[in-house]
Amino acid sequence: MSDFGFNIKGQLRTISLSKTKSLWPLFETIVNAIQSIEDLDNNTCGRVEIIAQRNKNQLTIEGEDKYAPFENFIVTDNGEGFTESNYSSFLEAYSGKKVAKGCKGIGRFLWLKAFESVEIKSTFFENDKYMTREFKFTAENGIEPKNNVEISDSVDLATSIRLFNFQRPYQDQELISLTGLAEKIIEHCLPYFLTDYCPELVLHEEGEAPIDLKAYFNNEMSDSFASDHFKIGNEQFILHHFKLKNSHGKHELHLCANNREVKTENIKKLIPNLRTKISPEVGDPYFYNGYLIGDVFDARINLTRTGFNIEEDQENLFGELTMRNLLEQATKRIVQYLDEDLSKIKAANKDEIDEFVNNVKPQYKFLLNQKPESYERIPIGLSKTDLELELHKLEQEWVLEIHKEGKKIEEKIKNSKIDENFLEQTFNEYMNSINEVQKSSLTEHITWRKSVIDLLEKTLTGVDGKYSPEDVIHSLICPMGTTSDEIPFEDLNLWLIDDRLSYHKFLSSDKTFNSLPVTDSKSPKRMDISVFNIPLSFSEDTVRHNSISIIELKKAMRNDYSQPGKDPIDQVLGYVKTLRSGNITNKDGRPLTGLARVPFHCYIIADLTPSLIERAENSNYTKTIDGEGFFGYNANHNAYIQIISYNKIIEDAKKRNQILFDKLFRPKALKSK
Repeated sequence: MSDFGFNIKGQLRTISLSKTKSLWPLFETIVNAIQSIEDLDNNTCGRVEIIAQRNKNQLTIEGEDKYAPFENFIVTDNGEGFTESNYSSFLEAYSGKKVAKGCKGIGRFLWLKAFESVEIKSTFFENDKYMTREFKFTAENGIEPKNNVEISDSVDLATSIRLFNFQRPYQDQELISLTGLAEKIIEHCLPYFLTDYCPELVLHEEGEAPIDLKAYFNNEMSDSFASDHFKIGNEQFILHHFKLKNSHGKHELHLCANNREVKTENIKKLIPNLRTKISPEVGDPYFYNGYLIGDVFDARINLTRTGFNIEEDQENLFGELTMRNLLEQATKRIVQYLDEDLSKIKAANKDEIDEFVNNVKPQYKFLLNQKPESYERIPIGLSKTDLELELHKLEQEWVLEIHKEGKKIEEKIKNSKIDENFLEQTFNEYMNSINEVQKSSLTEHITWRKSVIDLLEKTLTGVDGKYSPEDVIHSLICPMGTTSDEIPFEDLNLWLIDDRLSYHKFLSSDKTFNSLPVTDSKSPKRMDISVFNIPLSFSEDTVRHNSISIIELKKAMRNDYSQPGKDPIDQVLGYVKTLRSGNITNKDGRPLTGLARVPFHCYIIADLTPSLIERAENSNYTKTIDGEGFFGYNANHNAYIQIISYNKIIEDAKKRNQILFDKLFRPKALKSK
């Protein structure tokens, strides 16, 4: 138990102090000092001195000691001091003595939330004599000693509050310079600096020049000062605008009550384009800081002075003030105040987005054309990866909007609520939106195809006589070691070989015969890629049979096919024989009849080196007209075999898609020629 009549440690457990507000106990001490000076009859010579002491023996997290953590603070003022009345109020939890100044009576408990102990020495004038009161305040023992007042030898008013041993994790949040600390004190107490009654405030640190906070404010901050007055309902507000050249790196909106900050909003959440320091054409770069003041804040501040008893964003039937409405109105005025610089930032951001979309992700052109407000919602300074994610998110939101609109139209049709303008307006607008989304999807599809072709071409380009391994080419066409049950359709690039291969019942890639679920073959051999376009056990297709395709891929410029066991034609025909000798089941799980009549289409993809040409000619295969391949039919195995060069794969893929590439990638000026 303590002088407060309750357990202080228990009280501390009920008080929240986030790491982002680690300096608030210091700020409250400074505000108390200013208020103590205000309580004097003659307060024209008020002075507050703040001494910041660092732990010089402790390194920062980064292993540097440039800004060691703050360890102690000493705040001294020449205000009224700890008179008997003020001391009694100090001993009373939730004291209402200074409620008119917005004090909740728990500031001294914030001291012990962040500091190990507090030492207080106060010389004051009472009952026609100067007295000194000196005591220590801790969570463990409360106030020591109890009898702590005596007649003073001094005739100068002075109250010193010493905050000792800044606790972790709070001290780790404030690895800043003395100037940074000065700015934070000013920002927290800024309404005082806007009046004519602010006392002199001086900040000290050993080895650093003292900072006169009023002079610093006047020299560094006040020249950008401007104010907006506005009303929400019956509530009056003042928004003070500042352009801070040396702020600690954020655009912020400070909500203030009783002459000091209570809550801070990060403006990048309100205005996406405000993420980095603003660099105007004329003047120094700056961060925007706004200070919002209103009587309603004074009346609705919460117990711990960390927020307001104001509804956040839910709809209010009685038109009462909500935080959402308040922030919207403040944001509107911030945008007006920063209009010139924001316009330039928006223009530059739009250029960056357009460049990325035009050159890298053209599938989002339609989104930006149809939803130009999307530019406003994309923050500046994003990496290409984050920019693409933002665009994708906005596109998905658009698709959801269209889907909702479609549902509304369905309801109108169902309930016959269609007026004479419906088809001309609502329905046409809905259909146009769908068309644009489809165009966007098609654009993404075309872009992907071009990227795959370019990558395959690069993969097949030899460097110093060395070529990419076969598995690299294989993985580009189809992931290895998988089946179609495991591969997303988008990951299959079989269209490089033949577009018809993309539509199949079952596919396996680099799987052994004995691991395939569609055959009972015991062979440990493996085909590169096999494509089954027949009614298997997991298919509802009623067609009796269609075809099976086998794709064999070879390393670029390989030339050993004349050696025993290396002939790719014999290799694929061996696969055909193995498959025909086993059982392939139908959708009922029974052996598929008529398998002997199922045709096989075998693709051998390789460079036409001399040994491969020799094998094709010895098998009496026909050379293609363009000279980039061979084809033939093996009647004994009912198998069609095509030998296709990598050059032909690439060139044919380009030709099949060229008109789409031209439409998408060629500048309009070139298209018109």
